[in-house]
Amino acid sequence: MSYRLAADSVLPRRREFRTPHPPVRLALFLTLEEAIAVAWRRLHTEQWPGFDPLNAGEVDYTSALHVILQDHLLGNNAVAGFDHDSFRGVERAEAVNFDQTKKSKRPDLVAYLCLRANVQPSQDGIFIECKPVDATHPLLSDYCDEGIKRFIVGDYAWAMTEALMVGYNTVHPKPSEALANPLSKRTKTLLPIGKPSDCKIGTHKPPVAITRHKRIFSLNGRKATAITLRHLWLARPT
Repeated sequence: MSYRLAADSVLPRRREFRTPHPPVRLALFLTLEEAIAVAWRRLHTEQWPGFDPLNAGEVDYTSALHVILQDHLLGNNAVAGFDHDSFRGVERAEAVNFDQTKKSKRPDLVAYLCLRANVQPSQDGIFIECKPVDATHPLLSDYCDEGIKRFIVGDYAWAMTEALMVGYNTVHPKPSEALANPLSKRTKTLLPIGKPSDCKIGTHKPPVAITRHKRIFSLNGRKATAITLRHLWLARPT
């Protein structure tokens, strides 16, 4: 059987997408952050195959949170609004960077969004980078240089203007206070705009911190728009 196109067949044009994508509604961030907080509590109160909190590394935490979010919380009425009307899914995805020169970048998680027009579906989501923020992991090298920086250089979320950092096993009372000094030491690489602040909406404790950063790459011949990062930090349940 031949699958050759007839001479007069017309292929659909390649789609054109708008970058950066429109901002993500705050309500979606608040919903996702609540879902992650619920997943975190369940991770420590239930038994999950292959997860040992006493010996878990970064991949162990990420993979376990992914399973709970995608398989047990999304669309299950466990968290209000965390459903398939808003999110296509939560994935451990392989992504390309802003100029396609790096084809196997691995953000820890991506919560892909639904029902948004004129956006590139493979890049339309809340990109999430997860890092330990305990006493043995320096914020400057681990959280900033290996986490925040990936959003600044266009490895992750290059089509978006917001993204999410998740810090776990925190020993810090407030991420906004803990991040102030490290960001002041990385002004040339992390390009912070102003100082970290607390999100005034939401009930998470400690409060979610907000930072803004310039970016060092260009899209469609123009400098990329600054990115807003939200910082959700999770402590071990006591």
